[in-house]
Amino acid sequence: MEATAFVPNSPIRRPYLMKYDSNGQQLSETPFSEDLQLDQAYEDARQQYFKKLALLSKLPTLDNNTLLESIPIQESAVDTILKASKFILGLSAYTGGVLLKQSSGILMERNEGKGTILTTAHLFCSRSPNLDVWLGGQEYARDAQVRVQLLQMDVLDDIEAPGELIYLDEQYGFALISVPMIPPETVPRFCKELMFSEDIILLGRDKWDLQIGNGKVMNNGARSYQRHHYMYFEAEISACAFGGAVIDLEGNFIGLIANSVDFIPSSTILRCLDLWRSFNCIPRIHLGMKLFGIKCLTLVSREKISRKYNIDYGLIVKEVSGGSNAESHGVRMGDIILTVNETCIATAIEVWVH
Repeated sequence: MEATAFVPNSPIRRPYLMKYDSNGQQLSETPFSEDLQLDQAYEDARQQYFKKLALLSKLPTLDNNTLLESIPIQESAVDTILKASKFILGLSAYTGGVLLKQSSGILMERNEGKGTILTTAHLFCSRSPNLDVWLGGQEYARDAQVRVQLLQMDVLDDIEAPGELIYLDEQYGFALISVPMIPPETVPRFCKELMFSEDIILLGRDKWDLQIGNGKVMNNGARSYQRHHYMYFEAEISACAFGGAVIDLEGNFIGLIANSVDFIPSSTILRCLDLWRSFNCIPRIHLGMKLFGIKCLTLVSREKISRKYNIDYGLIVKEVSGGSNAESHGVRMGDIILTVNETCIATAIEVWVH
C-alpha cells in the first residue's frame, strides 16, 4: 500500500467482553475479550496500523526530526547549500561486521559508472592514543568494509553501496574511495584562495541527513601538537560530518573538514592529488623547521614586527632542527622567510604548495 494513500485516523481499540451483575449494572473491571479469534483480528489490525505509520514517517514532509532548523541560516545561503549538498555523502566503515567509524565525504570526480569520494582518514582510524599528532601511534584499518549512503532522487527509499579504498594518506589525513554509482553531471568547484575571517559553511551527513554548520575561518596557526597544513574554523558540527566540505558563500569548496576545529584547505588537497596521480604517492617535505605565519599573530605582535622590521607578511622560524639543511644554510630561530621559489608566502601551507 502506498504510504501517501493512508490517513491513520481510524481508532483501534482492544475488544472487551462486557459483563454485568445481577442488577444489570456494568462491572467496574471489564476483562479482555475471551474470544481468541477476535483478539487475533485486533493484533493483526494493530500491526498493520503501525506499519502504515512507519511508511508515513519516511516521507520528508513528515520527518519531525528535520523539519525545524537547528541553526540560523541566511536566506541568501540556502540555494548555495542545496546545490552543494548533492556532492556530500555519508560513509560508514566496518571491521568484523562492527561499526568502526561514521563520517562524510565529497563526491569530487566521476567516470563511467563510478564516483571518487574524498574523505577523512579518520574513517579508518582504529587507534589514536595521542592528542599530539607528532607522537604518532595512530593505526588504520585499511581493510575495513566501507558502505556509502547514496543519494536517491525522486524515490523514498535510499540505498547503500560498497566502497573501495583506493588511497589513504596518514600524513595529510585524507582518503579516496571508489564507489559504483551514477554520478551527477557536474563536479564541485574547488577554490584555492581563502581569507582569514571569511564566512564559511560546513556540510556533512549523518547517514542520509544533511548536517550544517556556519562560522568563520580563524586567524590561527598550528600549535606544537597540530598539523601545519591544516587551517582552523570557528563553528560547530557533529563528528559524523568529519570528511565533509567547507564551502564559501559562493558555493566554492575550500576545504575538507578534518575534525571539530580544523580543515585541510583545497590548495593542499589539489596539490596532493596532482602528486598522487603523477607518482602514485605523495612525497613528504622535511623542512627541518617549525614555522608560524605573521598573519596568524595577534595584531599587537604584527604591529610590533611591522614597526621594527617593516615586514607585514612571511613566516617566523620558531625552531630549527640540528643538522638539518635549514641549519646548514644559516637559518636561525627568529628569522623571517618572505618568499619560496620567488613567490611571497604568508602561511606554512603555502610553503608546501609552492
